Amino acid sequence: MVTAGRAESFGEAADRAVEMARRLDNRATLERQTAAYFKGLTTKAAAEETDLEDDLSAASQEMDFDRP
Repeated sequence: MVTAGRAESFGEAADRAVEMARRLDNRATLERQTAAYFKGLTTKAAAEETDLEDDLSAASQEMDFDRP
């Protein structure tokens, strides 16, 4: 990172590497917890989640994300 110009010092490079590792670990943890959540849902709760997903998808279709 230092020789590539992405960090000014070894310490900064180490901090960035630790930050990246933590971010990846947090994502993996979230993925496992999300999978466990959906796996444990009752049929009724799963249907409610699907309804929410459909509503959110429909609402997002009406939004213009390119407009500031």
